[in-house]
Amino acid sequence: MNGRAMLQAYFSLKQGKAPNLPKLEQKLQPPGTKIRKRNTWQLALAAIVLAGLMFMLFRRVIPIVSEQVPQLLSSQPAELQLIGIFLVLPALAGAVGYGIYRLFSRLARQRAMEVYLESIHDAKKLMVYVSGSGAIGFTKAVERISQGKPIRELLVFAHPPVVAIKKGSIRLMGAVTAYAPVQYAMGSHKAARSARIAEGDQYSQGHQAFLEATGSKETAVEWSMIHLGKGHTSITCHTEWETARSTTGYGGAKPKRFVVLVRDSTFEDSILSNEKPGVINTDVDASATSIQEDIAPVVVRVRNDGVVGSGVVIDTDGLVITNAHVVKDAESVTVRFGDGTESTAIVAERDTDADVALLSCIGVNGATSVQRGDSSTLNHGDLIAAFGYPADKDDQGAPTVDMGVVTKFFSENERTHIQSSVSVSPGCSGGPLVTLDGRFVGLITSTHTDTEGDVKRTLALSSNDVFSVISNFNPKDSMANVAD
Repeated sequence: MNGRAMLQAYFSLKQGKAPNLPKLEQKLQPPGTKIRKRNTWQLALAAIVLAGLMFMLFRRVIPIVSEQVPQLLSSQPAELQLIGIFLVLPALAGAVGYGIYRLFSRLARQRAMEVYLESIHDAKKLMVYVSGSGAIGFTKAVERISQGKPIRELLVFAHPPVVAIKKGSIRLMGAVTAYAPVQYAMGSHKAARSARIAEGDQYSQGHQAFLEATGSKETAVEWSMIHLGKGHTSITCHTEWETARSTTGYGGAKPKRFVVLVRDSTFEDSILSNEKPGVINTDVDASATSIQEDIAPVVVRVRNDGVVGSGVVIDTDGLVITNAHVVKDAESVTVRFGDGTESTAIVAERDTDADVALLSCIGVNGATSVQRGDSSTLNHGDLIAAFGYPADKDDQGAPTVDMGVVTKFFSENERTHIQSSVSVSPGCSGGPLVTLDGRFVGLITSTHTDTEGDVKRTLALSSNDVFSVISNFNPKDSMANVAD
């Protein structure tokens, strides 16, 4: 910061909306961080008092020094006299001057940031939420692109690992960036989620303070960036705090929201093998098209007069599961398979409490059935796909697929329900929720909208509970052939 910039900072007018940066930085500290409570103005006051004391001391000392120093120098060789006069004394003076410059430069930077935040308070903005080891890389990339010049339309709220940055802070890096470091989650996903829960309240306060400081009620667009690497930091931050870390609803803000997945080279090493039973593959390169080719044959359209839904083939002899609310009280329904063939299906059993119905298709054999997965192996943040036939589409074509992540588990009537970030359409009820290696882990039952974030969620009954319900039905002989 040059002298001109320092003067501009000191003489810029503030209208009263400017935040107190030291207090804001304190709220962004990781839990347990020791906070130095002395503010910059206190340091400045201490410097002034110290300077006064030193001046009073020198008034007494200088007369002595002015007499003794010349005598001391005169007794020394000429070379030492020159060194003392032209090197030592200027160095002392320079050190004092540099210390004063650093102090006032710090004050100037703080004031410049406060004035800048005040100036962008009511401007429309793009908010980026970025977590994990990619947080530092993203903000540095922004700084390179902007060449250090502030981008008024961009704000960043970052959760980098605490090992990458020792202190939470807010500073201008081409964008106003708030750092709120979190515990690095290189170990198990469960441990990472526990860390997020412990950190949640602390950073909710910091996030709210940041929104108030930046005037984020005018946010027009939000990005949530998920960095896929070896650790779980980014995914757990996103899944635990997605609705909390948002400007939605702040002062009436209604931003458009996007999720951006960024994968690095280390992600390859974290993919678990498909050959291990019960292990979920999280390879994001398993594209929607590839999954659709594998799963489409096992997804069916279920029609019950005016009601349409989806179903899953679980046996080669035409046993299909769907939702009880799709078949209602009907004795039979029409099932259309992926190859276009249709069959009348008898509603063999139904459990309205679990919302599961078992259909037996007449005259069907050799059908492609779904691979059964173990829903108990799912974790928060695992990538999944949801399939179904939307009610607003005709019977032609393949079922639609929506990709997302597992965001929550909850228990109801002693059964486990899976909430995910995918947003399916009406008509997809009864469709399968599958892992990226094509294993059935949930039966889609409904959707709901988060009241906090106005974001649609898909709910599914876990596959383990689905098959537990089926086992209580009066099974046919072919049930023994359900794919494992």
